[in-house]
Amino acid sequence: TVSNQKVENGTQLSFTLTPNEVCNSGQITYRYFENDWFHDSGEVLPGVVVDFRTPKSTTVDPSGSPASSTYGDTVTFSADVTASSGTPSGEVEFKDTNGILCTGILVGGSTSCDVSNLPTGGPYTITAEYIPDTGEFITNSSSFNHTVSKVTTTASLTTSSSSTYGQAFTLNATVTGSQTVNVGSVQFRKSNGDVLCTDSLVSNGNAFCTVNSVLAAGTPTITVAYTGDSNFANDTSTGTHTVNKATPNITLTPSHTNSAYGTNIIFTVSVTKPAGALAAAANPTGTFDVVYGTSSVVSGCDNISLGSTCSNNSLIPSTYSMRASYVGNANYAAIESSPDQSVVITNSNTNATLYYAGTTAKATACDTASDWDVSFPFDTPSAKNAVEATDYFFCVRVTDTSTPITTVNAGQAEIWLEQGGTELATSLYTVTSGTPVGTRYRVSVSSSDAKFTLRFLAAIADSTNTIIYYRYRGNAASYFAASSIENTATFQIKP
Repeated sequence: TVSNQKVENGTQLSFTLTPNEVCNSGQITYRYFENDWFHDSGEVLPGVVVDFRTPKSTTVDPSGSPASSTYGDTVTFSADVTASSGTPSGEVEFKDTNGILCTGILVGGSTSCDVSNLPTGGPYTITAEYIPDTGEFITNSSSFNHTVSKVTTTASLTTSSSSTYGQAFTLNATVTGSQTVNVGSVQFRKSNGDVLCTDSLVSNGNAFCTVNSVLAAGTPTITVAYTGDSNFANDTSTGTHTVNKATPNITLTPSHTNSAYGTNIIFTVSVTKPAGALAAAANPTGTFDVVYGTSSVVSGCDNISLGSTCSNNSLIPSTYSMRASYVGNANYAAIESSPDQSVVITNSNTNATLYYAGTTAKATACDTASDWDVSFPFDTPSAKNAVEATDYFFCVRVTDTSTPITTVNAGQAEIWLEQGGTELATSLYTVTSGTPVGTRYRVSVSSSDAKFTLRFLAAIADSTNTIIYYRYRGNAASYFAASSIENTATFQIKP
């Protein structure tokens, strides 16, 4: 007890405390003892703590703290506090110019604490300040430098699906780092540096944009350029994207779908960009063939440049299933038109006309007016007689009535006589340069003419009117159709 004083009239008491080596620090306690009028306080009450010892010097060592970190990392600052004697207690505050970053409680003279979201930059000066919890130790501090680096990023092209030449498509990229990337932009470029498109906002490390530029078919190189900010570093990488050839539209249009042999058929082939193609996409170029059957090429329609037509006038009579076959180029795939176009070629139509030159042989063509316009001596209105053993010179002119007109150089004209609906026997007449076949004669056609001489070998007693019939029999090998049967005026045969 350092003081025991009598209370008078509520007097405030005071006392002097002189410390010594045995008692130089502690807590002052006090108690009121009762008298006749006031009860005892009943307990010792705590008062102020006093410490008259000389404070000990301390040293703060923050060398265990890292010198650098990456933006977004949780950084652990640490410090050791030592004294000239004893083990310091209390706490250490880590602070920069903006204030306290974190506080660590000393345990055994050491402490640490974590700091998040340090701004990028530096080196920053970090101060570790020791705050003692008693007067035994002197406060002290020490500083160290700490640098916060940008997050290193990796930008990668991640587009998995391919695209088609001339069509808009989407490119995708990912940007990764030690922290999730939610800032910055990604630019997609061609190998020559031309910008394809830009995504101005990277979300959760993903970027995508639509390309409306035209890339050639193949596997072009795409550059992915990520532009970060003050906390995320830029990065550039390359990848490839597959661009498939486009399938064009193709049509075949023949000038004739049903025509006679010898007709010149013009084939027009149209190969155009597919629907949805970008305006900047090139039109298809290259060559085409016109084919039929399995793979037969129409003569004159092989390896024809787009924009040109081809033609053919030698297709033999038949029904053809035709299609255009485009060979493709660097950006457009080969394709054949569908469905097949039916083209029908028929035999050339013919017509037969009988000409007469009288009783004198002629060397000129049948229809030469000055030689072959002699009136037949048996024409109506009054029937005439044909005289036995006299040569009468005739010619059947065969003409091709199709377009274009072709000279008939094949086949035979057929001539026969009828009387009363009955064909006369060839024993009654002869056709020179003709071949008898049954009751008829056949004469070869050359340069569209079949010339022959008719001679009666005998008179026909009590004869009625006799009719000359004639026709062109056609020639399948030369693709000429037969003409219809024609006849001329009636006459009688007399000796």
